[in-house]
Amino acid sequence: MKVKASAEEQERRQRILVAAWRLMSQKGIKAVTMDELTVSLAMSKRTIYELLHDKKAIVRGLLMELSLPEKMKSVPQEGDALEYLLKMMLKGWNAYRTVSPLFFRDLETYYPEVWKEYTQFVQQRHCKQLEKLLTKGIKEGVFRAEIDVRAVALILVESSMWMMHYQAFSESTQVPARLLGQFYALLVYGVVASSHRERVTHFFAREMK
Repeated sequence: MKVKASAEEQERRQRILVAAWRLMSQKGIKAVTMDELTVSLAMSKRTIYELLHDKKAIVRGLLMELSLPEKMKSVPQEGDALEYLLKMMLKGWNAYRTVSPLFFRDLETYYPEVWKEYTQFVQQRHCKQLEKLLTKGIKEGVFRAEIDVRAVALILVESSMWMMHYQAFSESTQVPARLLGQFYALLVYGVVASSHRERVTHFFAREMK
């Protein structure tokens, strides 16, 4: 029988994942050693392994517990569907624009099972969310009435996953913020009703410079 982790254990686990993300998102997964992680945390290696038994478990925790899709829960839900979609994209932009492509290279290269698990999670969770959001937006008149909700939701999710493929970027630089902003803008302009495009233009000019 699995014993539920105590509040203290959960807090330490969270500390480990946050520290690992800070290091790995900048240097790549492979470059970060367990010794470096223990030093950054001022925590013994034994304690880390008791909570997350190996590096693979840490990587899985980063994606499944600290993942961007989970952080979307914190997006305020007031306003119409277009406002919500734009805020979701701003959340992703603020997070992913500082992540080194090396992180995604290492993820695909050394942890393909975790990568597959994560992409399936994103696809399943986001497709359902986006279908509901697009349907709501059509009723509100902010999205084009003629779009195929299911097909567009899938396209949006699959297109956003493209940003995580390290081959698309130079390994020596971070994902350019301007590129991410333009990428998101294209996605939104494809579904927004013409009467609301000015809102989109102003949003990207103000928020994603």
